[in-house]
Amino acid sequence: MCAKPLVVFSILFFIQLSESSPRFSVETIDKPNDCERKSTYGDQVFVHFIGRKQDTGEEFDRSHPDKPYRFQLGLGEVIEGFEEGLLHMCPGEKRKLIIPPHLAYGHKGGSLPQMPAGTLVFEVELVHAEEGPRHPKVFKNMDLDGDKYLTSFEIVHWIQSEIEQAGAQKLSPADERLFMEDVMVAEDTNKDGVISFIEFCGNKHDEF
Repeated sequence: MCAKPLVVFSILFFIQLSESSPRFSVETIDKPNDCERKSTYGDQVFVHFIGRKQDTGEEFDRSHPDKPYRFQLGLGEVIEGFEEGLLHMCPGEKRKLIIPPHLAYGHKGGSLPQMPAGTLVFEVELVHAEEGPRHPKVFKNMDLDGDKYLTSFEIVHWIQSEIEQAGAQKLSPADERLFMEDVMVAEDTNKDGVISFIEFCGNKHDEF
């Protein structure tokens, strides 16, 4: 029995789309001989970049020449392709990223000129990478019972420990409570009274 015309059309369309759709790719342009530490999820990274549209070569965005762009890997602060393209990268390394629409701003683009549609090409250089303030190790240190949830008690305990290590003046119980409540408001996105590992670190980490 022959397949229905609609099914045949759908299969042919899928094949054509698969063949013509650009793929995400990372090309290393230059890499230092020595690399003591590579970037990983949770790191705060500092990069220089130039972004161009693949179809026209038009430049749509670039970092400031005197101030590298800073963001944290794994928190969804940038498009997925840009984030994935900077993983396991050495300081001083330069890469070329080809990012298809589904890992960028889609086929329609965003609301700003710096958010164009279609496939994008980035030239990036990693200037520096360091453990970010929401690094999984920070969460692990705060999570006293290891259940991957932070309670108000654990947050206050962490505040007290950080202040003690810094040799700073202790907060009053009232100030500790206010600080803890501010953290809960900012991080407890589903308002269940605890901060999960994913709420704190993002959903890209699988170290623990």
